[in-house]
Amino acid sequence: MEREDFASRFREASERTRDFARNYIEEPLPDALLFRVRLNASYDNFALPESVRLFPQDGTAERAHELSRCTGEQVVDVLYRDGMVPEWINLSVIGEVGTATLIEVLACGRFTRDEKRLYHQHAGLPPFQVGGPALPVGHVDGRKFSVYTRSDAARRDELERIARHASKVWSLHLHGPEFDDEALASLPVFPGLHILELRGSPLRGGGLVGLGRQPKLRHFRLYLNHDDTFSASLLPKLSHLETLDIGNLPRGPWDCATVFERAPGLTWLDLSSRHDLVLDGRMRGTLDSCVLWGRRVEGDPFPRNMNLLSLHLSEASDMEIQALLTRVKGVTRLSLRGTPVGEALVEELVSRFQLEHLDVVDTRVGLECVRRIRARQPNLRMYPNLDA
Repeated sequence: MEREDFASRFREASERTRDFARNYIEEPLPDALLFRVRLNASYDNFALPESVRLFPQDGTAERAHELSRCTGEQVVDVLYRDGMVPEWINLSVIGEVGTATLIEVLACGRFTRDEKRLYHQHAGLPPFQVGGPALPVGHVDGRKFSVYTRSDAARRDELERIARHASKVWSLHLHGPEFDDEALASLPVFPGLHILELRGSPLRGGGLVGLGRQPKLRHFRLYLNHDDTFSASLLPKLSHLETLDIGNLPRGPWDCATVFERAPGLTWLDLSSRHDLVLDGRMRGTLDSCVLWGRRVEGDPFPRNMNLLSLHLSEASDMEIQALLTRVKGVTRLSLRGTPVGEALVEELVSRFQLEHLDVVDTRVGLECVRRIRARQPNLRMYPNLDA
């Protein structure tokens, strides 16, 4: 594809995206356009043909921040690479910045020169797909809604603009290094905020006090951009919090026990680290689902019964996994994907728990063992799936 053709398709798709959103959004959307580019938005961990190229360096937080507010020409410069373009590019309006409508450019990580591989051929502008703004929960067909319902900010000036419409905000996604402890500590009150996400954040923990001013916060997701120190000791009482995700936790203790004390209604917990996960507190019985990523787990955190337990512990031994599960009496869905457990332990766990789902992909469990388990428990849904 020639660059001029790609640029022309992008311009037309962008204008269609803005005009389509005007049918749904109650605020005026300016004619001028700016763009937030998100690269490597596809799962590409499988065999690819030689005609496809990946750019892993596109996935850094620094790169995402650089591309958080781009002109159309800058978008073309980023996505058109020596005749190669992403296989698919999805466009949708995510906001307005006063003088311009802000469009998200969600781009596949697979670049190709082969136009037959491009998605969205039926719409006439491959690889572009014109999408609508995300609909609010409980949306009534034909009723317009605020562009601020699902708010997205990569810079503090954008957050300041969103704050002027605080009563309309249902979810708030803050991206990049500008949203540090100071920014979170001074976060304005959003009376209807249910979901708060910080991605690529330099937070150390002092700013967590700002969460106490969000009266309806139910879901908090924090993805750190550093491997330094972090502490949850200043987490305020969050009576309504149901789910908590913290990614890229640093090495060592981080006052995990405070989480279970200050969020008594927590039902979902997802924690990840490149190191050992230190969990120096006991999870409450309200916890329904727990997902852990790391080398191994230090502590004895689990409640007696859970629906979902997902352990992705790359260096944990069978003995360590067995010790972790000593107090657990009931699990419905168990994933050990990527944890080097052996067959004897897995067969013991299958006998011990009344499992409905079991995932042993990328473990030391062979296919013959999977077949044996399936023969004894034909209703157990297993991965790897031998029927696929």
